[in-house]
Amino acid sequence: MVLCFPLLAQADYADWDKWDKEMFWTTTALMAVDHLTTRDLASRYDEGYTEDWNGWLLGKRPDKDTVDLFFLVNYISHYYVTDWLKNEEHRAWYLTARFVVNGAASVNNLSLGLGLRF
Repeated sequence: MVLCFPLLAQADYADWDKWDKEMFWTTTALMAVDHLTTRDLASRYDEGYTEDWNGWLLGKRPDKDTVDLFFLVNYISHYYVTDWLKNEEHRAWYLTARFVVNGAASVNNLSLGLGLRF
């Protein structure tokens, strides 16, 4: 399904308004924090860390390649879904939801003592 996004959206970042662009980059930055802290988690299982937030999708102990693939799909789909949502209200709801979800995941991971490790 994710591979169909390029066919469904004619991504045109230039048409987005200022708020959409700022929220897109803010949520992408939060995704990057989540990505890097989850990579750190993947190298620290011997310390008792496990993936609980996305355990149903990634498994309890995903390796770094699985984490990277998951977030690569996330980055790409985030761009195309944002562009596909032409209705301003729907796009605002989507970006706000991404902000809350990725922000919460990032804060949770950092509060557990995970670092930004690539």
